[in-house]
Amino acid sequence: MPQKRADDFSAINQAISYYIRPSTFPVAIKMVSDASDLPAKVKRPKKDMNIAMFLCQAINISRRTGWSFYLEKEDISCPNAIIYLGFAKAPDGYMKGEFIFAPYNQTVKARIQRSKYLAKFPVGEFRGILISPLHKADFDPDVVLVYGNAAQMMRFVQASVFKGGSPMHFTAQGGGSCASEVVASIKKNKVNLVLPGNGERIFGQVHDDEMVFAIPFKKIKYITKSLEDSHNGGQRYPIPKYGSFEPVLPSGYQHLLKLMDKGK
Repeated sequence: MPQKRADDFSAINQAISYYIRPSTFPVAIKMVSDASDLPAKVKRPKKDMNIAMFLCQAINISRRTGWSFYLEKEDISCPNAIIYLGFAKAPDGYMKGEFIFAPYNQTVKARIQRSKYLAKFPVGEFRGILISPLHKADFDPDVVLVYGNAAQMMRFVQASVFKGGSPMHFTAQGGGSCASEVVASIKKNKVNLVLPGNGERIFGQVHDDEMVFAIPFKKIKYITKSLEDSHNGGQRYPIPKYGSFEPVLPSGYQHLLKLMDKGK
């Protein structure tokens, strides 16, 4: 890895670790058109592990164990992720709501709308996807994903609105997480707060209290600097708890305290 890139990634990691304190590694994501010059130490699920996996599975392993992955269509077992990433054309009935996913009792009209609003890359624009913990990434990512609890996500939101003051706007369906985390963030070049859906919680093993903040890499220094500035302005994580008050004691404790005050 070039020294300047390593130094930059180290500084970004240190800032996120200090101001956010996530329990798992920030994950670097890059969409790949030409696979002829991949980093040396990346795993191919089909070749190296003899399995195909969900995209969110690879992200989960990467952020928890530190492995790096390169996935193409044959490495991914989730048909929706394949469609979102543009690795294959969706069947004709896909956008017409003819394929039923949970919730299985949703109307066809609602399924059409759901599919319509999930971000997708054009078919064939990219061949594969690189996934790595940011501190190990030997490539310039398109987007960085940070998983954390609601308070940690609040700090990212506060950093995002620190300079301009205008509120963030984001959408959520409770599903199609990878479309929001990866595709929408890259296409729109905007930070994105993502509520992981059932699939990512089942197969990607996202915890009940976790959400995701997606940061296009072009904006990562802006966000880390705004984390620092807002921290210096009093918005911090862990959230300071106010403790300068005298508790109201249960009656038994009050009686005991009175006896002690009387020297008995």
